[in-house]
Amino acid sequence: MDVGLSTQRIQTWKEMVEPKWAHIHYPPINFQDLYYYSAPKNQEAVEQFR
Repeated sequence: MDVGLSTQRIQTWKEMVEPKWAHIHYPPINFQDLYYYSAPKNQEAVEQFR
C-alpha cells in the first residue's frame, strides 16, 4: 500500500462533514479517546506471549 495514498485518504476522512439529514443528536465523537479490544483467537496464541 502506498503510504502517501493512505495519508491522503486519512486527511480526506478528517475533513469530511457528518451528514445531518438523519436528525440524530449525540455528542461529537472523540476518535483520539476510543478504546479498541480484540479477543484472542485461541488459548495457544495467548500462551506464547507469557
